[in-house]
Amino acid sequence: MTGCVEFDHSACIGCYACVVACSLEHRPAWKASGSIPDEFDGAARIRVEIVGPKVREGVVQYGFRPVACRHCEDAPCLDSCPESAIWRDTKSGILSVLEDKCTGCEVCLQACPYGAPLFHERKAVLCDFCLKGLSDGRNGGSGKTACEAVCPAGAVHVRWP
Repeated sequence: MTGCVEFDHSACIGCYACVVACSLEHRPAWKASGSIPDEFDGAARIRVEIVGPKVREGVVQYGFRPVACRHCEDAPCLDSCPESAIWRDTKSGILSVLEDKCTGCEVCLQACPYGAPLFHERKAVLCDFCLKGLSDGRNGGSGKTACEAVCPAGAVHVRWP
């Protein structure tokens, strides 16, 4: 039943709205009470890579590539973690990290063909499809993840089976 985050790389404009929304969605609960965070320290589970430069017809061009965990069926990160800190929920199929077991060794990052695991405070973090936010009715009750809800270019899509 795992969902899948899909990106239209040709549509991404590199605005980083998805990164900001994800970071705010995952900031510590004690910081969520104020309307403006004291500091930008949420643990974003998505990043945007700059692709290029490429020269086409004498014009220098750059592209953007959003990257997040794809919750692979045969997840190399899951099998590679020496501490068994990554696990898959059998009901949803979503991969998660047990923070108390993660040592920050980055073996999962090396194993992932997409380089998707990110690290916050020396612990791996993976996209969780904003399940807590969706169940709380955030994002306007749209049923969309934070990154999908804010993308002005429509480059982020979450597909559920």
